[in-house]
Amino acid sequence: MTARRPILVALDAFGTIFSPRKPIGEQYVSVAEEHGLKGLSVDGVNRSFKSAFKHMSQEHPNYGKISDMKSSNLWWYELINRTFSPHLSTEKQQMMPPGLAPALLHRFSSSLGYQVHDDAARLLEKLKSLRAQLAATDQQLVVGVLSNSDDRVPSILRSLGFQVSLPGLSDTPQAINAPTPNDHCQFVALSYDIGYEKPSAQIFDYAAVLVREYLISSSRKTCPITKLYIGDDVEKDIKGANDAGWHSILIDRNDKSIAGIKDPLQLFKRMESASKNGQVFNERVSSLLEPEN
Repeated sequence: MTARRPILVALDAFGTIFSPRKPIGEQYVSVAEEHGLKGLSVDGVNRSFKSAFKHMSQEHPNYGKISDMKSSNLWWYELINRTFSPHLSTEKQQMMPPGLAPALLHRFSSSLGYQVHDDAARLLEKLKSLRAQLAATDQQLVVGVLSNSDDRVPSILRSLGFQVSLPGLSDTPQAINAPTPNDHCQFVALSYDIGYEKPSAQIFDYAAVLVREYLISSSRKTCPITKLYIGDDVEKDIKGANDAGWHSILIDRNDKSIAGIKDPLQLFKRMESASKNGQVFNERVSSLLEPEN
């Protein structure tokens, strides 16, 4: 008997699974005030953060990986410096507090800075339970995260209550640990590790190859994989995934006129049907999993 196609579900992290607990500018100003910088404008800091992020991404893409910065922390230190520099008073000879950048990095590496979306938490919990259910029907389900990010994502996920056994996917087998039945995420694939960013098809291809190599069971190694990507950005997430041959779901929580996911198993059946017909499945939803009545 031919083994059933494995199903690979990868989710975007920022904006899909979790988002800032409060607006970035508000959190930056709050932490800055704790370190002695007073009288800052939230709107002003928010604007300078967006400008700094845009220019840093252009000058040092992929959190400094492409421009060979020694660590992503240095990338963030420079961004934080550029964010606050326009607001420092030369008359008062204000200087950047030495503890400000480390404090912000610590905050935005955990649940201090981020909160989970309830529908994402429900979906990840449901997918964890479905792995055993599908295994009983000789089908393998692999669930993980694929994100344009540095190495903070696993620590953020863990601090939000998710079980993540893997530090990430890289090109070395030593980075791959055996997942456990309690894991919500069996892998975390980051642009910083892989060297490519969404919407490049290469990051999707790379993640799929590594999942097949290290997480798909030996009896299914040669089976086609039904691949689904879930994200909130049309260009980076949806178009990028489709160009790489993945099915996709766009989460749009602001549009209550559209339905949410009610049954992932029915979703998988529609995806498998599309795959067998050589088609790409796309859907836009308002919730990653509707609450049970």
